[in-house]
Amino acid sequence: MAIPLNTLFWPFILIFTALVIVVYFFILQRTHREQLLHLESEVKQLRSSLAIFDDGSQGIGRRLVAAEKQLKSVLSDQSQMKQQASQQIYTEAAELVAAGLSIDQILSKSDISRAEVELMVLLRDKP
Repeated sequence: MAIPLNTLFWPFILIFTALVIVVYFFILQRTHREQLLHLESEVKQLRSSLAIFDDGSQGIGRRLVAAEKQLKSVLSDQSQMKQQASQQIYTEAAELVAAGLSIDQILSKSDISRAEVELMVLLRDKP
């Protein structure tokens, strides 16, 4: 009893199609696996780079805080020096007034204004 060729054709086509689909999905899975491994490698590299940037930014932050402290200290010292210099000018002028020098003599030896010297002389001469 011979099996007609027509009845073998469709099962053969179905088996062949199923085989092609299985091979296609195998190749697709392999491609996806390779892409996944590549992406995992990139993620690992990016994490490493991020850690480096994080460490660097923390170091910069610490240096910025230290520089800010130094700036505040310098500004405070500068303010104190200005205040001391201002007080020194008036102290020297007061000593010159107390020594009995004239207004013009005090102006030539001091950095304060004529009005300030005249006020100091008036205060000295006040009974």
